Amino acid sequence: MGVRTNVSGAWDALRGRERANPVGGQLFEKLSKSWGIGDAWAKPSYGNYYPSSVSVYAAIKLRQEAIARVPLFVYRQTEDGLEKVASDHPLQTVLDRVNRWWTRGDLWRATETYLSLWGSAYWSVVREGNTITEIWPLRPDKVKILPDAKDYIKGFVYGTGQESRAFAPDEIIWFRYFNPLDELSGLSPIAPVALSVDMGVDALRTNRFALANDSTPGMIISVSDTPTDEEVLSFYERWESRFAGSKNSRRPAILGEGMTASNLGFSPKDMMALESMRWSNEDVARVFNVPTPMLHDLSRATYANIMTARKSFWEDCIGPQLAFYEEEITEMLLPLYGEEGLVVKFDTSGVQALQEDEDAKAARREKYVKANIMTINEVRGDMGLENVEWGDKPSAPAAPPPAFSISDATASTRSLDWEADGRAIDDSLRRQGKKLEEAMRRDVSELFRKQANSVIREFEKQTEGEERGTNGAVAVRAAPVLNVTEWIPQFTALARKHLTAGLLGGAEAQDNKFKLGISFDITAPVVKSWISTRTKFWAENVNSTSADTVLNLISKGRKEGQGPMEIAKKLRDWREFQTTARSERVARTEMTVAQGQGSLQAFKQADVPAKRWYTALDERVRDSHMEIHGHIRALSEQFQVGGDSMDGPGQGSDPAENINCRCVIIPEGMPSG
Repeated sequence: MGVRTNVSGAWDALRGRERANPVGGQLFEKLSKSWGIGDAWAKPSYGNYYPSSVSVYAAIKLRQEAIARVPLFVYRQTEDGLEKVASDHPLQTVLDRVNRWWTRGDLWRATETYLSLWGSAYWSVVREGNTITEIWPLRPDKVKILPDAKDYIKGFVYGTGQESRAFAPDEIIWFRYFNPLDELSGLSPIAPVALSVDMGVDALRTNRFALANDSTPGMIISVSDTPTDEEVLSFYERWESRFAGSKNSRRPAILGEGMTASNLGFSPKDMMALESMRWSNEDVARVFNVPTPMLHDLSRATYANIMTARKSFWEDCIGPQLAFYEEEITEMLLPLYGEEGLVVKFDTSGVQALQEDEDAKAARREKYVKANIMTINEVRGDMGLENVEWGDKPSAPAAPPPAFSISDATASTRSLDWEADGRAIDDSLRRQGKKLEEAMRRDVSELFRKQANSVIREFEKQTEGEERGTNGAVAVRAAPVLNVTEWIPQFTALARKHLTAGLLGGAEAQDNKFKLGISFDITAPVVKSWISTRTKFWAENVNSTSADTVLNLISKGRKEGQGPMEIAKKLRDWREFQTTARSERVARTEMTVAQGQGSLQAFKQADVPAKRWYTALDERVRDSHMEIHGHIRALSEQFQVGGDSMDGPGQGSDPAENINCRCVIIPEGMPSG
């Protein structure tokens, strides 16, 4: 008889048994611990990261406390929308008071912690008919799943020591993170970050050991001749008498002839321990989607970005998690009540970080009115005030009138719906840009890979047969492993190819939309000059950054006493970064710049007298960009965007105003015809 048959028979025997407290013992027939699957991904060792890693504990603690403070309400769907059920509704009651020993907050802290550690969480529910009277959280690393070919899940087995207890499918509420490698197991967030956390813990232990056992002198004094023991003792006595104590702190010292002093300070290996802990902390922040300032990494913190981090934490981390819980409970718990039309919703109205303060509301409304996005009456309606007679008229621009007037260019102009045109050209450039970015990303990734392979081969060649030095460091020769001048021509050729394509794409998109009537001349001197300048700048900058990174990786490895194989592994990790994240980033940036320049050059060749700035009009738009939405400038003049001056989107010098800019320009003042 097979295992499935054994489990099925045991399960059938359990179906009719009376149940009481599912966690308290003596209630279920024992099942072999070998039955069931799903525990391979819920390693008990993952639980050890919570008490042993400061950053893991802090990240999970933040998430669990945030989840626990948001009330969960049950609603009934009616013809008029959602209606909150009474507080004594059986479902609302059990969600508020889960059992005699656990509070609502305890339940959510346990659930969020279990998901964060093991990627799964289980609620055991005690039922009386269609009413659930108690909820008990179960440790995921002790739960196994009994699969079934017909019903998908036959049941669950919860093991404690040598005993196992069985649960029917309708006695368990199962939360899990999607696992592409095992559909019946949640994917623990600890799995991808475990190595980095281990590195941080090891670095902390190394640092503690170094502080407790360090015998490294703070200074070495070299002499031309070998001193006798008596001379050494006499020197120490004189030195301590002159420089020991707070009153002699920083007192200048005079060395005799033939003596030199060297200050050792902290070794690079000691300093790297701190860097490893910082790296580990950042990895934990990434995996748990917690902004680093929330984990008390205040190295680059300001009041503004801390407030932004808090809001981001609720919007990007806790918000999606609450939606996940709502969906799971609605799908798995509510049907057990037999009452249709019930849903659950978390109420975040009391979360301060998500509330817009009155100053921000006033500033936003003023900005929208000035940009003619909202009328006075729309703002008054938003504030609960009555309309006024003059409130539907467009507002006067708050900024000085644009430096260019269409009527100054020509008395007869095309009648353009500039907002609709802005949306259309934005969509066209965005769709085109994705294809151009992908083409450039592939080529950049391949060239990065070729360069990285060359670096690794050269490093291995230089270190072949070499031994560690007396301090444990690898004796690497001074010859560089990345010769920048050798690679710049190849990167220049690649950039010229793709920047030309991006520039042509931007010009063609503008011509197709606005019928500029041009055959774009890519050989025009001003166009050729821009391509040449930009490709040279990009190729030199990209290779300079790569060379600095490689030198830093090797230098750090040498100072840490790592061998050639260890350093070569770091170089292979760098190769992976180059061919994935970095190639994608540089392709996106350069295509945005090239398309923007193509738009400008098309306008010049079509003798378009002016340009208008159009932005995306969503919450991601910078305030400085929203302020110039719809503004017009002569083609030769620059827009003033924040503290930067630029011919168009992405064409400025301040990264804060240019990176990830999604604005576009549209032509203005074109002759009719």
